[in-house]
Amino acid sequence: MSLTTDEKAGVLKFFLENRNPSDSDLHDWAESFGLETELVKEYVYELATNFVEMMFGGVSGEKNTTKADVDPEQLKIGIAVEKEHTGIELVAEKIALDHLAEMPDYYTRLKQMEEGN
Repeated sequence: MSLTTDEKAGVLKFFLENRNPSDSDLHDWAESFGLETELVKEYVYELATNFVEMMFGGVSGEKNTTKADVDPEQLKIGIAVEKEHTGIELVAEKIALDHLAEMPDYYTRLKQMEEGN
């Protein structure tokens, strides 16, 4: 048995509304909605595993590209651009690093494209 799509959405909403909750907070929340706490915890671990795979995968992971391997100015611009899509700086940095691993001047080209050059 596993959580339904709506229940999974509820778990995500719980974490959006409760930054850094305790284990007890999660259990109390699950029980208040009649959810099996073990199923909720399994889903949370699944989310964490997927996040870790995303953070270490992608183009930069495949090419073993680190911050030291890219132009620091391109990375700085990239993080600012990607923060428009996520409020998590570490995720924005990872997305930028993936783009730069594929194309070292990605953000310069993006700016030129947006300006119509």
